[in-house]
Amino acid sequence: PPPVQKGGPEILIGGGTPQAIARAGRLADGFLASGTNPEAVAASYQMAVDAWDAAGKPGKPRLAAVCSYALGPNAAGVVGDYIRHYYSFLGPVADQMAQNAVSSTEAVTGMIHDLEGIGMDELVFLPTAAEMGQLDRLADIIG
Repeated sequence: PPPVQKGGPEILIGGGTPQAIARAGRLADGFLASGTNPEAVAASYQMAVDAWDAAGKPGKPRLAAVCSYALGPNAAGVVGDYIRHYYSFLGPVADQMAQNAVSSTEAVTGMIHDLEGIGMDELVFLPTAAEMGQLDRLADIIG
């Protein structure tokens, strides 16, 4: 069946391997990238677009990203601990990811700017601290 049935939801597929990204281009309405490295996200977007084009699909895929964040007191520690725990199966790569985590006003606005610049259509912010104040702090930044 087509990836989206008439009246159905838009389907995005995420993944970090070339095979997963190619599947997103072939089978879904778009690709969901994760990570905070704009160059890596741009490369994955290009792979998704190439797979989309190779499948002969009209238009272009929806390009989205998800960004884990924390804001406020000890934000870097909070988001870093979350990322190291969640991605512990990656070993030392999880530590590198934690060091680049979004934990300040400048990091939030920079992430939005950088990903807009590479063609992102939508950015999902994932709070990593279990407190409603995270949403308020993010809203104060992005308006």
